[in-house]
Amino acid sequence: MKKYLFLFALAFMAAATACNKEGEKEDYGKKELTIKASVATTRAAATAEGITWSAGDALVVTCDGEAYNFTTTQSGATVEFTSADGLTQEMVGINPLTAFYGCTQFGAFTIPQNQTISGGASQTRLPMYAYTATAPEKGVVEMSFTPAASMLEVALAPINDVKLNKVELLPVDETQVAGNVAGGGTVNALTGKVTAIGNLKTVSAIFQEGASLKNGLTFRMPVGWFSVSGGMKLVLTYNDTKTYEELLWEEDFQSYAGSGETKSYKFIPVEVTMVIGARDFYVSPEGKASSKGLTAESPTTLDYALTSADDGSVIHLAAGTYKPERSLLGDESGDAAHKTFEVARELTLLGAGVDQTILDADGALHAVCVTAASDTKVVIKDLTIKGGDTTNSAADAVVASPVNGANYSDEYGSGLYAVGSVLELENVKITGNNGKNAVGGYLNGVKSFLTNVEVSGNTSTGNGCGLWVSGGQMTMDGCVFSGNNGAGVAAGLYIYAPKETQSINTITNCVFKQNVTTNNNSALYIRGADATADVHATLRTCKIEGNQANMGGGFGVTYADVLFESCTITDNTATGNGANLVYPGTSATFQNCIFSGNTAALASAIYEYTNTNDVRLDLIGCEFSGNTNSAGRGGAIYARAASAARATLNVINSTFFDNRCGHFGSAIAMNGTAASPVIANIVSSTITGNTTTSTVATRGGAVGLETAGLTANIYNSIISGNTWETTPASADVYVGHISAKANIYKSIVGAVTYDAVGVAVTDAASFVHSSMLTKKTATGKSTVFSLTGTDNPAKTYGYDLAGLKALGVPFHDVIIGQDQWGNARTGNAMGAYVGE
Repeated sequence: MKKYLFLFALAFMAAATACNKEGEKEDYGKKELTIKASVATTRAAATAEGITWSAGDALVVTCDGEAYNFTTTQSGATVEFTSADGLTQEMVGINPLTAFYGCTQFGAFTIPQNQTISGGASQTRLPMYAYTATAPEKGVVEMSFTPAASMLEVALAPINDVKLNKVELLPVDETQVAGNVAGGGTVNALTGKVTAIGNLKTVSAIFQEGASLKNGLTFRMPVGWFSVSGGMKLVLTYNDTKTYEELLWEEDFQSYAGSGETKSYKFIPVEVTMVIGARDFYVSPEGKASSKGLTAESPTTLDYALTSADDGSVIHLAAGTYKPERSLLGDESGDAAHKTFEVARELTLLGAGVDQTILDADGALHAVCVTAASDTKVVIKDLTIKGGDTTNSAADAVVASPVNGANYSDEYGSGLYAVGSVLELENVKITGNNGKNAVGGYLNGVKSFLTNVEVSGNTSTGNGCGLWVSGGQMTMDGCVFSGNNGAGVAAGLYIYAPKETQSINTITNCVFKQNVTTNNNSALYIRGADATADVHATLRTCKIEGNQANMGGGFGVTYADVLFESCTITDNTATGNGANLVYPGTSATFQNCIFSGNTAALASAIYEYTNTNDVRLDLIGCEFSGNTNSAGRGGAIYARAASAARATLNVINSTFFDNRCGHFGSAIAMNGTAASPVIANIVSSTITGNTTTSTVATRGGAVGLETAGLTANIYNSIISGNTWETTPASADVYVGHISAKANIYKSIVGAVTYDAVGVAVTDAASFVHSSMLTKKTATGKSTVFSLTGTDNPAKTYGYDLAGLKALGVPFHDVIIGQDQWGNARTGNAMGAYVGE
């Protein structure tokens, strides 16, 4: 071809010279070149595609390795471009010409990934190129321009109250893309062929002022040469923040015919009818993304519904197992581990039933992520969440959500991860998740309502194996935490508040059973970070049973205010100290609760301890029975203070029996110092049948005061019938330090009755526990001991109601004025129970 051009050029120049000599012809060799440009197209009607020249258009023409600028003042399908840089016919010589329209760099074209749209018309020129080896004739050369990319024409059906902000064309997850969606490429100047290069996988059209769809809208987006295996989709951003998704090609598609090196051009029409607003979506595991899920008979995919649904929509999930296909928004790693079911709007997800509808992370980090904005309500019902695994997550790795601005840690929330929203869970099972922290679920700053939720069978190497609730508010009813197994604190439920934050929780009719941790506080841990945290928790009619830990086999409380009402805490085991823990900065009240069958190295039922902020433990109308340790202090309670902190223990209308320990205090043990006092007020309670198994003569007492700084004030109570294998005479109350004080007022200790100033009443009959106390049980109630036998001093030598109120014990009159079963205190009877 070069040889042909050379001969053609010589002949042309000779003819031109001859004409000049004769004066009949113009010397075109010196004339600046004019390009007569037309547009080649694969469609019959080029004008229908809008591919025409406009005045002011510019070309960059390559000749012999140099670039020259050309412009036109004309408009139409064929126009003349003139040289602005002095390129002449003589300079062209035998060189081929390559011309570019709309190119951004020499020898290449690029369609911007973000294209500005104004009034529905693209302001981005469609790159085109032309190549010719034909020599100019009379200073003019004709060049036919071929589009250097394809054109996607999007036709949006009319829809009211919608302003379009942005349209993105991008691959669906896991799509393989060859070529460049955004149109990157280079042109071979000798052959005019374009080779797609680079890694431009998306293209966007941005409507600067927003475009109304009231009357519909048609616009064009230039796209490059590309092929996809796995589908492409349009994502439309409208009304500033909302998005709608339309699957264009569910399977394979190519924007060109042939290889990546091609001159071809394709016109790609797409019609979109947006179905938006709150509505019902029907999905199934076999649903098609191309379906909009308008009926149960034509279900779509769960991923499509989660992406396309507007606020207030309801997603109905048919039975089956669903696995996520999309990564968490904000993830830039491309790691399949970030695939999740993301709920980013006010949505309701309704399954077909627990263990029927299953959201399975399939080993990804998080099964379900709620990224809906603060105070946005999300409802999830009747399904199972499983399969999340953060075991191998990168330390400190997070994904910053563009939806709510929160960071989602790779190390938390294997099953469920929610931040800042309002979340309702009902009839949901969270199971079979594994990982580091907050494995079953992580609710951070969430206002949550959980009803009949089961958190079971999750495994962790860190804290919060079952559910971790950090800050916010939680209301829980009828939930079960069982069989969770962790290596950190709180295998079941972890309620936590960071510094200077608030956490308010109400837990009713819930069961915590058979959770295990090698660390502390297995079933339940309620904790503020320090004294600046404001943590409140109320538990009513809950069961904490059969859990295991090093310390706190059942529960632990630190820097929090808690109330347990009518709860049973039974058969929990701690290999270390305290089957249950009440720790610094805590005010804990247990009312009408039963502690039974708990075991630990010491403090078989509750270990009340502080070495920083003061701690207070109130026991009202409670039963402590059958709690044991073999060698430690506190068959039921061990109250201890250190480091200038104070511990207070108030026991009222409560019964202790059949508890055992191997040291001080078969029922209640106390330990402190003069600088770290422990004060116990035992009011209207019965302590009997407890055993100290120690054979050391200086250890014993159902109430055992071991060190200095201890005070036990005993009012209107019966402490009798307890045993100590070495010194039975001191088995009821034992004071092991000269400065410790046991003040006994209108109470019975052993066989002796004491008056209001702590002096033995000489004319009172000896108290015989075996005949004057009779165990009494009733279905649904705690165990008590009624006062029986003739001449029983416990019936007549106690305080009357006015005397009890005058003691100033910090409880309101209703509590002071009734017994363990709620009977009114109308006489002068002692002990926890005054009924018949």
